[in-house]
Amino acid sequence: ELDNAALKALTEHGGRTPALVITPVPFEKLPEKAQKNLEKAVTFSFNVNGGGLNFGSGTVTVTLEYTRKAADTVVVVYYVDDKGDMTKMPGVSFENGKVTYNTNHFSCYAVTEEAMPFADVNVDGYYAEAVLWAVANGVTSGTSATTFAPNATCTRVQAVTFLWRAMGSQEPTTASSPFT
Repeated sequence: ELDNAALKALTEHGGRTPALVITPVPFEKLPEKAQKNLEKAVTFSFNVNGGGLNFGSGTVTVTLEYTRKAADTVVVVYYVDDKGDMTKMPGVSFENGKVTYNTNHFSCYAVTEEAMPFADVNVDGYYAEAVLWAVANGVTSGTSATTFAPNATCTRVQAVTFLWRAMGSQEPTTASSPFT
């Protein structure tokens, strides 16, 4: 699914009719650096007219069917560059056998599974994906490296901080508070 800005970038790419190709990337074709981490991953490449494409301010929502291999894992997606460096995609969701993520460029991606980083979060809990989204997007980091405390009560300060971080941690526009 392409938003308007991504669709415009796609139609203007190379001045010709865009040809979108999604190709599986065999494990042995991955850069050696990435092979160390992606042995059991499903790896694929998006190309437009034979190369990658950056959509600038545009967003592409990618949804793929995926069967989770282990019940106690979390599905994650990595962008894999030409050198084999991997960047975890933020905001990945996995629901009803489909993994969904947003990107602003076409290139090589890997879908794989990792252990849930928090011992107190059930991967099948209704909030598991939200926990991972909040951590991946810098909204929170949990109560420790291995706990999240999903049943703990949030203070007002924590709730406002989470909202502020989710909205991009913008600098205040005023130094005074309208609240007493």
